[in-house]
Amino acid sequence: MLKGVSTLADHAVDIAASSKAQSTGLAEINMGVAHVDTTTKQNAAMAEEVTSSIMSIRGDAAELLALLQTFKMPDGGHDSNGAHRQADPKYAGPGSTREAVHGIPSRGQVVAMGKRQ
Repeated sequence: MLKGVSTLADHAVDIAASSKAQSTGLAEINMGVAHVDTTTKQNAAMAEEVTSSIMSIRGDAAELLALLQTFKMPDGGHDSNGAHRQADPKYAGPGSTREAVHGIPSRGQVVAMGKRQ
């Protein structure tokens, strides 16, 4: 009977040790899940920022395209090799974009006024 009590005590010690190890393991898993949760929230916030930036850039690109379309270039703006040419200020539409944006007359307007830079 004494041997049985000793065996029960040994089992109780083993169960206690296993319970402690299990508790430690669960605490580590909980920390890992919390870290994954934090990282997921950060990724979601960054995705929102990227989306916002993309929308802003898309708007800026549309504005730039609208500004570029004010330039009229003969032959569709390509040279004989099919490469794009730089816009000549004399082909700019009414109201220079440069003047509108910066308050500075375009070169074509300066030449037309008889002034040189």
